[in-house]
Amino acid sequence: MRLTRPQHWPALEQLWSLATVALVALRVQLTPIAPNDFWWHLATGRLIANTGHIPRLDQFSYTRTAMPYYNQPWLAQLFMYRVYQIGGAALLELVQAVIIGATFALLFRLCHNAGLSARMAALVTLCGALVAMDNWQIRPQTYALPLFISSLYILERWRCAGRAALWCLPLLMVIWVNLHGTFTLLLVLCAAYLVGPLIDRLLQHPRAPWIWAALLRLAAWTAVTLAATLLNPRSWAIWLYIANLLRNQSVTQLVTEWASPLRNPWEPMTIVFWLLLALFVVFIARCRRKLESTHMLLAAGFTLLALQSVRNILWWGSIAALICAYLLARERPATNRRHLELPLLNRMIATLLAALLLATLPWWKAGLGLPPELGNLLSVQTPRTATTQLQRLPILPQHLFHEMGFGSYLIWAAPNQRVFVDPRIELYPYEQWRDYILLGQGRNVDELAQRYHFDGWLINPAAQRDLLTALDHDPRWQRLFTTPDAVYFGPATAHTPLP
Repeated sequence: MRLTRPQHWPALEQLWSLATVALVALRVQLTPIAPNDFWWHLATGRLIANTGHIPRLDQFSYTRTAMPYYNQPWLAQLFMYRVYQIGGAALLELVQAVIIGATFALLFRLCHNAGLSARMAALVTLCGALVAMDNWQIRPQTYALPLFISSLYILERWRCAGRAALWCLPLLMVIWVNLHGTFTLLLVLCAAYLVGPLIDRLLQHPRAPWIWAALLRLAAWTAVTLAATLLNPRSWAIWLYIANLLRNQSVTQLVTEWASPLRNPWEPMTIVFWLLLALFVVFIARCRRKLESTHMLLAAGFTLLALQSVRNILWWGSIAALICAYLLARERPATNRRHLELPLLNRMIATLLAALLLATLPWWKAGLGLPPELGNLLSVQTPRTATTQLQRLPILPQHLFHEMGFGSYLIWAAPNQRVFVDPRIELYPYEQWRDYILLGQGRNVDELAQRYHFDGWLINPAAQRDLLTALDHDPRWQRLFTTPDAVYFGPATAHTPLP
């Protein structure tokens, strides 16, 4: 068998890394931007850039005008808007692909450092990515993912060698606490890496002699990291915001991604999670004696988080990949055996991956003839045409009812049009969300229309079919226009339907 020639690029090991990153980035580039969490964050970033202030009162709705609102992810919103200013939604999607790709490249490096071969590290990393990819939409949460993996990388280096760049943890926290509410996960990671070695010590597991001095250093930097959570515009109030969010009835009971996967166990991505979770549990049970307490704590903690909320599966996937990498490396240690290298084939595969990424760039992927769920830059649920038509009405509705995702786009594209609700779930009271759901089901339409003084209805025909039917049969309302993405109803005597 021929020896590997390191002068040839890419070597087989490098090709596995490239393939992992390319497949992850390709998934991002082939995912249209959904309207729900994208546009209102972008509009808030525009507001921050134009005023120089982070809004503390609602300025977008007519139902909660001037009500206090804690806008925690201001840094992510400002970043999104500045990128959008430079290159629009297409550049934002490319930046998203780069961020997610680089994040899983780091996870691949973690798994490879654990002792896995490049091929197995790629497989484990892609499994972690598989359960996370439903959470790769452009929003502040995904900007927290590289911070999570970076923190995990630093703490793993500390666990293995007793030294690492722990001073980076407070710096990551300063960014994270202004980026997304999941900044608390960094403290969870630090706690697991502090308590795990202590448990091993008490159980008299063999440990390196550096344990006490190293633990003191980690404890000190953890304390600094905790203090760094106060470096945000609202200081200690950030913790009050997190506490209120976790017990907000609208969020915990109505938002699908905040619900437990047990509530909707047959969703396609939930089924993937159940399958990987079952394999993970069986694997840990089989290898439990080879697992250190730190990893046991991480496995238990993040599995409980994933079972609590669908949105937490994102973090579980990375933790599970890392732990499986260590167990697999101990089961089948990597050898120094040289592999057959075919430089020409490697280059052909690398070229093909690069060509796929270039062909699916957001500026021209629509020309590939792909179906809309892959080829569009913006989701078909984005009411672009309907919003343009709405702005052409002689009299704009003052109390418009609309689908929630439509509200997000209206905040961005029609800032003079106040909204009924939008994806800032915690801003609106539970009773209003209950009424929104009833209306979407076509129930209590007359009563609720009078209560909220609706003078226009922008309906999503796919998601609000019953309401559409109810309004079609109500002589007090008429269709003023119909577009591929929405139907608009106005008072029957107020306007003439648009052509």
